[in-house]
Amino acid sequence: MKKIRILHVLGSLNFSGQEIMMENSSSYMKDANIKPFILSTGHNIGPAYNILKKGHEINHISFAKHKIFGPLPRFLAFFSLLNFLSKNKFHIIHIHTEANFFKICFCAILSGHKNIVRTVHSVFFSNLIMRIRRKLILKLCKFFNVKFISNSKTVAKNELKNYNLKLLILDAFYNESKYFYNYDFKKKSLRKKIKISSNKLVLLSVGNCSAIKNHNLILKSLSILPKKLNWIYIHVGDEDINKSERKLSKQLNIQNKCKFLGAKHDFSRYAFISDIYIMSSLGEGLGMATIEASAIGLIPILTKVPGNNEILKKIKGTIGIELNPISLKKAILKISLMKKEKRLKLSFLIHQQIKKYYSRKNIYQYIKYYKSI
Repeated sequence: MKKIRILHVLGSLNFSGQEIMMENSSSYMKDANIKPFILSTGHNIGPAYNILKKGHEINHISFAKHKIFGPLPRFLAFFSLLNFLSKNKFHIIHIHTEANFFKICFCAILSGHKNIVRTVHSVFFSNLIMRIRRKLILKLCKFFNVKFISNSKTVAKNELKNYNLKLLILDAFYNESKYFYNYDFKKKSLRKKIKISSNKLVLLSVGNCSAIKNHNLILKSLSILPKKLNWIYIHVGDEDINKSERKLSKQLNIQNKCKFLGAKHDFSRYAFISDIYIMSSLGEGLGMATIEASAIGLIPILTKVPGNNEILKKIKGTIGIELNPISLKKAILKISLMKKEKRLKLSFLIHQQIKKYYSRKNIYQYIKYYKSI
């Protein structure tokens, strides 16, 4: 059987959902006679390069705008990509990045590639001018038979409503050998090793400190929790250049209870000692970190926004909140006041549902799809 060569085009390679899914599926792709390649188009190749290079051949052509030379490097990158695609023929070009999507798609067409796939990962609420522009781009892509997919029903619904674009849904998946159910006795043992008491409420969030992740909501809510509540907050993810969330925690006088750990490829070691997972985002695609934390058995508290709503609707026991500190405070207290048996039962129920919907068996949906093109 002839090997299928697929080029995945992304921005900078970060520890986000798509990159983690690609890492998890590389051995399955190899067994299915599919050889995946990666092209990074961000300013930097990205921190996830080291985990992805084991199963992928990776190249980097930056489409980022330059501080001094402006759009000129982006213009030159177009010809670099065209040259790269002309010399390296692939059976499928799979584009994941929204930035420079049409330029990349046009390069693929000009270089003779007929099988182009685009995954839409996020919910886009553009202004009127941007929406008209995007509609025109999508019409051109349809003319050239570009195929569109997503792993989120929320994203698919938004694309159909706002851009009249129908997406094929291929379900997301997580690494079950890394994010498995954490029984209470194991949590106690792990906490004992790092001197965290078994009765302390440990809250976890995962994600970079961008405005859309809305971590200020978490910090403001934590600052109004009852003084008697014994808690600690762990944040995994890149901080902004000014470390503004650290500064806010200090202003709120909760800095001693907040641990900012930076970006991590694998946050499971922190999830295994935690009780609650908080996603405070203003909008999501489908949050892989939420799925992974829920698989371990953390009880998710999620803002009622696109993306999060998909998980809230599908997974019973998850808790939805409004975009204000009081709502989050009430959700945290609700969980903290649960009897231990009830909390453990809820934790296991959430794990079971996540395993049902997002297990590694979903990788075969992608393999079947690639082979059908």
